[in-house]
Amino acid sequence: MLIRQTVPLLLCYAEEREPVQGRTRMQKIIFLLEKELHPNYYRFEPADYGPFSWQLSKDVDFLVSTGFLEQTIKAATEGKKYEYTITGRGTELVERVLNDGVWSGKLSEILSALDRLKRENNRRDLRRLLHDVYSKYPEYARKSRILV
Repeated sequence: MLIRQTVPLLLCYAEEREPVQGRTRMQKIIFLLEKELHPNYYRFEPADYGPFSWQLSKDVDFLVSTGFLEQTIKAATEGKKYEYTITGRGTELVERVLNDGVWSGKLSEILSALDRLKRENNRRDLRRLLHDVYSKYPEYARKSRILV
């Protein structure tokens, strides 16, 4: 597993393993992490709902298919809503890498930032989150299908 792939796992592990509320929210929280800490794990580009990373999307699908994350699909007002929860296997991996001397310092810093970003944005109105992202990073709003 690549170190980059631990970032979505850390997000799902953060905030006492509270599930991440949606694909868009997953993308935006990790985008904000990238802007804040500059780890450059993912390349984001403007898309229908603001900043989007194809590699992050693929990594999340991989983590689901290998049993590190669980994806739940729920009916929503506008289609489907995806929810992501870290599994026991994913928790075990995160705790192992957090205790590994090689990456533990950097990953602990990322986890701390993700705890805060998830606490601030996971249950927040999505339009409000998008508004704040678009206001701060307008270059990522130019292809958006949602006017906020």
